[in-house]
Amino acid sequence: MNDVELHRHMKGLTETARGELIGRAKGMFAKRALSTANRGGMAVTYAMPESEVTATRQARVEATAGIYSHIVNSQGVNVVKMSLPTPFVVRRGSGQTFTAAARAADTSGASETIISGAQYEQTTTIRAGLFSAADASDYRPQGEVVQAGKLVGGRTAPQTFFVSWKEGAGEDPSDQWSVGFGDPPIGADVAFGGAAPVIVGGLPYGRSNTFGSGAPEGLPATGDPGAANRRFLTQRSSNGFKSLDSESPSVGLVVLGIERDKDLLYLVVQAHGSTPGMRLSQIRDYLLGEGVDDAIALDGSTTATLVQDNTVVAEPSQYKNNTLPYGIGFRR
Repeated sequence: MNDVELHRHMKGLTETARGELIGRAKGMFAKRALSTANRGGMAVTYAMPESEVTATRQARVEATAGIYSHIVNSQGVNVVKMSLPTPFVVRRGSGQTFTAAARAADTSGASETIISGAQYEQTTTIRAGLFSAADASDYRPQGEVVQAGKLVGGRTAPQTFFVSWKEGAGEDPSDQWSVGFGDPPIGADVAFGGAAPVIVGGLPYGRSNTFGSGAPEGLPATGDPGAANRRFLTQRSSNGFKSLDSESPSVGLVVLGIERDKDLLYLVVQAHGSTPGMRLSQIRDYLLGEGVDDAIALDGSTTATLVQDNTVVAEPSQYKNNTLPYGIGFRR
């Protein structure tokens, strides 16, 4: 079992470490068909009967079907929550700004929400896009973009994380969504690589490793603690997370999260310059409290973009608007 699979199923944690991890996240006590009880002051985790799990989950999904909300919280951050939608790839055309491409995706028969994608880089020696929209081929994502089972853009970035969607995969809508380490699966219907981890399989990421009770002394503060010790992790270090979290709270951020128990998508978008703003670690803790299982951070700073239907809610800088090659759309 690899690191991501271990985190996703959380099978290797000690009971105490699992209790500490779950205790950090309000609302996660029933996640993944688990129930908790206190016995003698210690969190004990046990599996619910399958029939009870099915009935409980069905009731929750029915109660949250068709959910959509958009608030701007007291920190000036956009928080969008919706029942899991259908994602699609948004590509900026030559001579077109990214927000124009996003607004052009608006349809009369549905509602679209679009965010900026992964970090990207210039492919030419001439810095195009300073004053007008650059050619679409002048910039590429630092991570692969997959559409309809084919690689359509970007470059390999195997040390980053991805989000992918495959229609019809699994029994539940959330089974269609995957978050993991490495390049995205080419067979996906929609996938984006190049992201930083925020939460993977219920395990939060941060600037350093933290371990639960019972962990051996001397485990590393960063990096992989080794197969035998991963079960003690209550937080996993990530350089990508650290880089984003080290910025000022007003720096733009874009985070995508999936709550699998209720089949919900969270989009947290902080426009660059928002005040007082939130650090990535604060957004992570908020999402944990909402019961989010998986979350990634995309390109932030002056790239951070949110477009809803024909309205630009969070706008990138002029240069980023002229050069941002890809974004992720969600249709419901």
